[in-house]
Amino acid sequence: MAQYTHKKRKEQRRAAVIAVAALIVIILAVIFIVVFGGSGEGVLGSIKDDIVGGSDGAHNGTQLGLIDSSSLPDATTPVRETDETGSTVITLSDSGITVDGQGAVAEGSYLKIVRGGTYTISGTLSDGRIAVRAQGEDVVLILNGVNVTCSNSAPLYVNKASSVTLLLNGTTENVFTDGTSYDYSLEYGDAVEEEPNACIFSKADLIIRGTGSLIVNANYNSGIIGKDTLQIINTTVSVTAVNNGINGKDSLTVQNSTLSVNAGGDALRSTQEKDPSLGWAAFRDSNVYLVAGGDGMQTETAITVDNCSMSVTAGVNGAQGTPSDSSQKGLKSNQGGITVNSGTLLINTTDDAFHSAGDISVNGGTLSIATGDDALHSDSNIYVAGGKLEIPDCHEGLEGVLIEISGGDIYIVADDDGINAAGGNDASSQDMRGMFMSDGSHLGISGGFVYINSQGDGIDSNGDIYMTGGTLVIAGPTSSADGAIDYNGDFYIDGGTLFAAGAAGMAQAPDNLTVNALSVTFDSELKEGSYVCISGGDKEYVFRVEKNTGNIVFSSPELQTGTEYTVSYGGKYSGDVSYCIGSDGKYSGGTELAKVTLSEGLNSYGRVGIGGTMGGGGFGQPGQFGGMGGEGHQNPFGGRGGRGGGQPGDMPEPPEGGEMPPQGGAPGFPQ
Repeated sequence: MAQYTHKKRKEQRRAAVIAVAALIVIILAVIFIVVFGGSGEGVLGSIKDDIVGGSDGAHNGTQLGLIDSSSLPDATTPVRETDETGSTVITLSDSGITVDGQGAVAEGSYLKIVRGGTYTISGTLSDGRIAVRAQGEDVVLILNGVNVTCSNSAPLYVNKASSVTLLLNGTTENVFTDGTSYDYSLEYGDAVEEEPNACIFSKADLIIRGTGSLIVNANYNSGIIGKDTLQIINTTVSVTAVNNGINGKDSLTVQNSTLSVNAGGDALRSTQEKDPSLGWAAFRDSNVYLVAGGDGMQTETAITVDNCSMSVTAGVNGAQGTPSDSSQKGLKSNQGGITVNSGTLLINTTDDAFHSAGDISVNGGTLSIATGDDALHSDSNIYVAGGKLEIPDCHEGLEGVLIEISGGDIYIVADDDGINAAGGNDASSQDMRGMFMSDGSHLGISGGFVYINSQGDGIDSNGDIYMTGGTLVIAGPTSSADGAIDYNGDFYIDGGTLFAAGAAGMAQAPDNLTVNALSVTFDSELKEGSYVCISGGDKEYVFRVEKNTGNIVFSSPELQTGTEYTVSYGGKYSGDVSYCIGSDGKYSGGTELAKVTLSEGLNSYGRVGIGGTMGGGGFGQPGQFGGMGGEGHQNPFGGRGGRGGGQPGDMPEPPEGGEMPPQGGAPGFPQ
């Protein structure tokens, strides 16, 4: 027994020793990863977190594509099933309409509501209609399984009332269908104004609510028109129309509803142009599916989107089509602005995906966009403060007079310019840029992650560029007529991480810096897929060019004045590459191009085109210095341009009109 106990204790001690040894190995491994994982292994030091961290793993390659419409989440919240009854009960039938109660009159297959009140309606009319004429009064129609077809007019026409509510009761399906022509000699018809001209037509405030569903088949013109306000709340509505789908003239509100529209013209509209407080559309907690031969939605003033799943296709062939004479935009505001606060939006259009005379603001959500023209186009300003913009197909990505990016993730693949601050017009960037003066346009980047793959200029400002934070990666053009960076004014850089690769012919780099930068023009063009390594101190920065490349620009607060850096190209890399940027690997086998001990500001190697990298300190072989060196432009951060001597100062004030827009947009939702 004593021998057994001794043996057992010996085995326990041996197991304890093994456990302690294993724990020590684990601790040493963790220490090794922490100490050595962020330096000398292809990781971009502390900026790695800014580039590939904290963003749900989106930066894992350049294979962008539209999200699958079937993966759109349900943005609605279930509500208690409606179960209501009116004081007057009406049964529709081809053999005769019965009315039990007051306020309604039946004449064959024609039902007239002539007083305010609550009416329960059920049944079918194969060729009949319902009209409401209760001037100054509120009418509630509880639709309890209604199917009305009218061959020669609107099956539901609100001629006069203060307001009309269509309550879709329980789980009932309610259907309205019109014919291909209207007879305006019928009672309440107006041949001069051509009213009614929609399957459901209301000249009073119209509310559609309830847990049932509404189906509208419009064969003559539009699906639903509310000439005053139109609210769709806690319900399901489906519209098919040969022309426009739904028009809430004074305003259109969609809240906690599922709305599907297939229209030959515009899917959704709000067209009041005489009053700047009206003509808006607001969407909250809703599923919105739009297919349009014209615009997906068009308003005169504001469009606001909060927590919606939205799919918009505008144009017969979507992004593969050719723009026609008609407008085929996704979300369009003729006089006001567009604000997206949250939600998931899938936009596929022939024309601009977002087009606004006023500001466009993206504060959150996911926008997945393919378009034959601009993804976001504003005649005024564009603000991106959060969310994710994935744009795998466009002519230009973002275009506006002033563009401010303070947060979010933006991925752009563009046939022309990626981001264009150019006075809000539709003209693409112009060549011979040195002949043009600054027009006051402005591009500012203070946060977020921006990736651009462009055939034209990567970023183009007809005025200035300001970068104080965030990460900007540009896989720029191969054509010598364009550059990864293009500006007519100044490029002020006071922070953030910049990597730009493109053709050398029109290459530009920041000209007013308080951080250091390298501009490298290669002696011969790098082939697509080649690596570039910039190493110095305990840092190693590895990039992979996605196209044939003649020039790169790299700027980071981690580039230290007085430190020697080696620039190499080619070779191999053992780590991951995400949107041009290498991480968690080791670079080897490359060809050394140059060594440089950094001066303050811009340091340049190699010849550049007429775009120039003006004001940079040079390095490399004699006769290979880029830029003119020395003075440069006056540096608003303090000191001079080029080498950036002097003390840092404050960023210059943005141009007039560059302040952030007030919060809000379209007026609030009903409680």
